[in-house]
Amino acid sequence: MKPSTKQLVFLITVSLAVFMVVMGSMTVSWLGLSPEEQSSIDAMLPKLLPYPMVGALILCVIIGGMVSLLFHYYITPILRLGEETKLISIANPNYRIVTNGAKEIIDLTNIINESAEAFSSLQNDVQAQIRSSQTELNEERTRFAALMSELPNGVLVCNIDGQILLYNVQAQRLFSSGIKEQKGKAQPQGLIGLGRSIFSILDRDPIVHALELLNTAMEKGQPSPITNFMMTLRNGQYLRVNMAPVFIEQRGKRRISGFVLTLEDMTRQIESDTRRDILIQSLTEDLQSSMAEIRTSISTILSDPEMQRDQLDSYRHTIDQAS
Repeated sequence: MKPSTKQLVFLITVSLAVFMVVMGSMTVSWLGLSPEEQSSIDAMLPKLLPYPMVGALILCVIIGGMVSLLFHYYITPILRLGEETKLISIANPNYRIVTNGAKEIIDLTNIINESAEAFSSLQNDVQAQIRSSQTELNEERTRFAALMSELPNGVLVCNIDGQILLYNVQAQRLFSSGIKEQKGKAQPQGLIGLGRSIFSILDRDPIVHALELLNTAMEKGQPSPITNFMMTLRNGQYLRVNMAPVFIEQRGKRRISGFVLTLEDMTRQIESDTRRDILIQSLTEDLQSSMAEIRTSISTILSDPEMQRDQLDSYRHTIDQAS
């Protein structure tokens, strides 16, 4: 309801109340008279009745004027003050209230404007600090990303839930190049990206086990625990993984909030080592066979000093070929 409507309703109510009180008083007074007194006053009633009605009308005018002044200087400014204060706090912090009214209302308006000015200044300072911190954070992130890009191995930074927060180009190449052939179709190992889960590209169990080892080492007092393990990816790649924790301080205690993984592709080295082991094993078997032939031939010659010439030459030829 608008303030003007409230004022009109209030005036009508007050006027009706005044007239009802005056008429009720006159009625009660009339009923309290005896019949003789009523008959004697009945002749004077046309002259007496206008005065109470005029008095009631004057009283209504006075009360109406006071009510109008009350609404003009207090009630209407207070209602407008509440609406404009809500406008400052919700929609436009830079808006300032301009109002007319009693001195108390004007003083209250000035206090609200001063508070709004202080709040706006504080908010601007906070926004400036946020922008400055964001700029510094971006610069640090850029420097860190440049440093990570120079590392020879892939690096992944994750939070405690395994969500990828940062990675370098080497890690991206490592997973994008991992392709295996299955049923005649090339299938990538997985997609790496910010916000994705590390468990979509690496097996969960080794990582969870490594985190448990880091927690155990931290509980034993190790300041900077590190663990490493080998992993075989679904595409057949072999990775050597080093895991280091990321700590945060909470209530004077350190806890692990994330982890850093350095990844080294060991596939070629392992394949090379495997080929080398196969060659060494084959060479060893060949050497053992040749040594057995030489030893058998020599043992036979030594056991039979009077061996015939042809047979002796045959064993000598065998020793020569085996050696």
